[in-house]
Amino acid sequence: MSTGRYLLGVAALFCILGSLGLGAVRLRAFLLPTWRGACARLAELVIGVALLVLMMELLGTVSLFRLVPLVVASVLIGLGLRFGLPASRQAPEPRASGRPGRRLDAGGVLMTGLSLAAALAVLGEWLGPTLSAFDNGVLGQDSIWYHMPHAASFAITGNVSSVRFTDVDYLNGFYPATAELFHALGIVLMGNDVLSPGLNMVWLALALFAAWCLGAPRRLGPTTLLAGAIVLALPTLVNTNAGSADTDVSGLFFVISAMALWLNAVTPATAAAPPGGTESPGAAEPVGTPPALGGVRGGSLPALFLAGVAAGLAISVKLNLGGPALALTIGVILTTQRGIRLRAAGLWFGGAVVGGGYWLLRNLIAVGNPLPWFSFGVLPTPQPPPLQQHTNYSIVNYATYPRILSDWFAPALAKGLGPWWVIILVLAVVGPLVCIVLGGNRLIRITGAVALLAVIAYPLTPLSACGPWGKPIGFHDNLRYGASALTMALAVTPLALPLARRYVRELVFGGFVAVLVATIAQQRLWNSRYVLTGPGRAAALVLVVTAIVLLRPWSWLRARPLLLRALAGAGAATLVGAGVAVAYTGQRDYVHDRYSDRTGLYGIHQLWHWADHLRHARIALAGSFGWYFSYPVYGDLVSNHVVFMGQRGPHGSFTAFRSCQAWRRAVNTGHFRYVVATAKRTMWTRALSYSPEADWTRSDPAAKPVFRHQSNVAPVQVFKLSGPMDPAGCAHLGGVTRRPAHARSRHR
Repeated sequence: MSTGRYLLGVAALFCILGSLGLGAVRLRAFLLPTWRGACARLAELVIGVALLVLMMELLGTVSLFRLVPLVVASVLIGLGLRFGLPASRQAPEPRASGRPGRRLDAGGVLMTGLSLAAALAVLGEWLGPTLSAFDNGVLGQDSIWYHMPHAASFAITGNVSSVRFTDVDYLNGFYPATAELFHALGIVLMGNDVLSPGLNMVWLALALFAAWCLGAPRRLGPTTLLAGAIVLALPTLVNTNAGSADTDVSGLFFVISAMALWLNAVTPATAAAPPGGTESPGAAEPVGTPPALGGVRGGSLPALFLAGVAAGLAISVKLNLGGPALALTIGVILTTQRGIRLRAAGLWFGGAVVGGGYWLLRNLIAVGNPLPWFSFGVLPTPQPPPLQQHTNYSIVNYATYPRILSDWFAPALAKGLGPWWVIILVLAVVGPLVCIVLGGNRLIRITGAVALLAVIAYPLTPLSACGPWGKPIGFHDNLRYGASALTMALAVTPLALPLARRYVRELVFGGFVAVLVATIAQQRLWNSRYVLTGPGRAAALVLVVTAIVLLRPWSWLRARPLLLRALAGAGAATLVGAGVAVAYTGQRDYVHDRYSDRTGLYGIHQLWHWADHLRHARIALAGSFGWYFSYPVYGDLVSNHVVFMGQRGPHGSFTAFRSCQAWRRAVNTGHFRYVVATAKRTMWTRALSYSPEADWTRSDPAAKPVFRHQSNVAPVQVFKLSGPMDPAGCAHLGGVTRRPAHARSRHR
């Protein structure tokens, strides 16, 4: 990439973020003029992200997902909101004059420092896999199976509304793809996917901030931040989301944001604290004591709409977050005053439709069913159904098979949640139950019930125990599906009435610290090549906490606001400039080194190296093993147009080609220059079986072999086409249908 193209991409990125950020701040001030502090910043973040998503969806629907339209649209949206809306609909509530702001005592300072140190520790834990991804490329299975191929296709075609498949076994083309839009945006802006390995680090930081905001209105931000840090530090999330394109962490951010916005709406304004929870202008109780929750009133309705948008965005990232979203829906309805309950429910559902309705509408138009995996008795589904239909088991399906717990579930829980997995699960149930049984008022009990419903929904989630019947192989990997519910359950614990006593709150905080330390202390979660050694990490954490306690940066906000802002602005500008300069060299190394032989993935790096030299080539991919390595075939500049080939049928069905003639006609129709043929992979095993596309292609005079990697593990053949293939020439093959499969078994 040239220097000019790099600087253009950086400028476009800043322009989009700055314009939409400006509009989000003004829209928040208009809708929620009395909000201050952390929750106001969270509302602005949700608004900004929602504006960006809606802009990308609308432009992508009309095939304008391109650099110039994206920049122009963002500027128009930002300026339109900035100058088209008044600063607020009502004046902010004045502060009491002559009353000094309350400050945290020594215990509060220590808790704040420890919680921030915990957040830094989790960021450091994720840093190793992220830097590894910048060295080797994004290698997560789901990432190169469909997350990144979908993002690349959005960026290359400029269209996001078409259904794209990368497999015939799991119809992932119907999955919601809001998170993939952000990867596609990075590709369009930078000309390659250099932003993708670090994108989940951004979502991680936002999720931690949202966890803080769960407790901020009740001055319990440090404790709820620890709850979020515990979940985000779990091996099941670190191993799947750090340095990958998996979407669990982004979905968790939206769910926790929805809950935080809802809780801020039901908490009286006089109980809300400014950033960091350092003062409480209208509260008479001691700092740190959870106030009684109020209820949703008329002035809080815009917050409900915004919370609904966040919940809808969560579903638009991962459908399995429907359980937490439904639990929040029940909480919203029950905590709304009777006179405005119908209006509040309408705003909540309206926000959810705005945030998450796009992909469901796309499926409804394409298939006639917003959720094509389920017929609901009357709606059409793909026929024949994909193999996913036969492995789509949930945990509750094994309720009558107790041996599954010891044979499969317990070992997977220990591996995915860490050595204290029993304690974590007990806390996830006991915390909400304490709120329900001993809650100080009805609203606290409802909040506990919402968290408990989200936890109960997880075992009912499809694919939570996926795999062949009796062998829930996918249970371990899909533990991450419960991350949002687990965070909700841990975060509501401090709301219970018995925890209003200071020593009990501190005991709970200390318990959270112990669980977090036991979780992140696992050496397998730290990549020694990229992070500090154990003693170095401990020393760094001690220094951070000491600096926070001694410097007390929150005290500067009132004493020297102008100096603080000037120093912060100068420091930010310096860091941004230095980062842009350093990143230029880093992105060149990334593009050159990603998907090199260091990855060691079945020797496929040889094919990836071949594809790196192609530009804007049309490539047909065949054989269900192809999903395993399809994304790197897009090339180092993500410019090749790669299509997984299959035969489309009614109601969204997508199957392998059954005849040579149909295969050749499809390749000719797509005007492909290259054909990459692989074996057929048997789902849930390493068994490979015969796939005839290579023979159907090789036998045509227009096809010339240009690459071959033959092995028992990953047979791959590449053909270059000099022109259209001849469907009539299939007759001499002695048969035109697929041959019976014969598998070569290997241990998983």
